[in-house]
Amino acid sequence: INALNSFKSLNIDKNREYPYYQFPMGDPLTMAISLGSQVYCANQKEEIKDLFPLQPGNSWAFKDGKGNSGSLECKGTISVKGKDLIKTRNVFGQEEYFGFYNQSLYYCGIKDPSVGRIFFEPAIKLGDEKIGAGSVYNTSSKIISESHPNITGTYKSDWKYSKREKIVLPNGKPYGDCFKVEESDNFELKDNTTGATSSSDAFVTHWFAKNVGKVKMDFSGEEVYLNEFLFDGISSGRVAMEEDSFFMNPSAQKIIDATKFLIK
Repeated sequence: INALNSFKSLNIDKNREYPYYQFPMGDPLTMAISLGSQVYCANQKEEIKDLFPLQPGNSWAFKDGKGNSGSLECKGTISVKGKDLIKTRNVFGQEEYFGFYNQSLYYCGIKDPSVGRIFFEPAIKLGDEKIGAGSVYNTSSKIISESHPNITGTYKSDWKYSKREKIVLPNGKPYGDCFKVEESDNFELKDNTTGATSSSDAFVTHWFAKNVGKVKMDFSGEEVYLNEFLFDGISSGRVAMEEDSFFMNPSAQKIIDATKFLIK
């Protein structure tokens, strides 16, 4: 950036984040470059590993419209039935498990300290190496409760990468060319001992930025957005925050709450 500023007198502000495809709109040439690059990016295929940068030590801090804050950290891997799963955890001890297989990413399970680990068989497919606008991934799974085998269920999940768009978060940070993902889920749980059941559905909208991950989420009119992140020891301005919210995937939280209801 120093070299560019010196050579071209661009006066780029190094302390500000920019959408990577957005050029100054001062003349026809730069306008053509900007519009052309936006069209290119809108049709470019992406790899799921770039939308979910799940390297150990990476962490994301989120806020919502009410001022609540919370964070997730990638804690490395665990072995489950001979497979290495990537684990993320929040400060409340809740965990989510992911697995990369054949260039595809799967959502494998969750954990809450009060109910133990819950797995999805087969795991929920979130994407592969050829994600583009319009890509859809549908999965129907069984819900397996490790600590409560009498509780079983089914889980259907649809992930649609509907389009790509630029967004600006409430903290003023812009993220260019995000994937807008529409997630639609429904599940049903049953206690095979008592016959009691619990079911629910959810519709969640996510926005994912390449090499950053989830930057925004909207469910039931509630918005959660990325406030800070820390990758490979490099911070986007991370500050210490009081943890007062979970910020787990809403569908996963509903499954945990339903399990708690059935084991009362």
